[in-house]
Amino acid sequence: MPTDRTAIDTITGYYYQFDYYILQLLNCPNGCDEVCIEAIEDVDIRSADETTAVQCKYYAKTEYNHSVIAKPIRLMLDHFKQNTTNRDNIYYKLYGHFQCGQSKLTQPISLSFLKEKFLTYTKNKVKYEHHKDLNLSDVELSQFLEHLTVNIEAAELSAQKRTIITK
Repeated sequence: MPTDRTAIDTITGYYYQFDYYILQLLNCPNGCDEVCIEAIEDVDIRSADETTAVQCKYYAKTEYNHSVIAKPIRLMLDHFKQNTTNRDNIYYKLYGHFQCGQSKLTQPISLSFLKEKFLTYTKNKVKYEHHKDLNLSDVELSQFLEHLTVNIEAAELSAQKRTIITK
């Protein structure tokens, strides 16, 4: 299936991200929580003691494949690597809607699956192992996995809008 992403698809993705942001504002459990757009990730949800950095993906015309979310996961891992002082207080979430193919992702994600499907890639016929480039141990990668949530069965745009209107 070709991955023709027109400007309309890109704009729809931004709407999806903004609607997710609005939904998080509506879901704040108390006045102390903060929701930021385009901070660490697309939407960051901050409480007094933790931050969840959320990457939103909307691919209503695309079949899910690991490669589609691999780069965002690598970027989250980059942030994890850079933030050694408050690593325990930052969580990462990939929130995405795909047309189909969600059954390809088995959860929970294992360490070997993370390395093989998300952190190892080929570019210009050169093989890269992102975790090795970052000099991360298996212990650190396991810690990252404990802080990573992947939801590729997120609501479709109109369903998400209906949830916002209901709230």
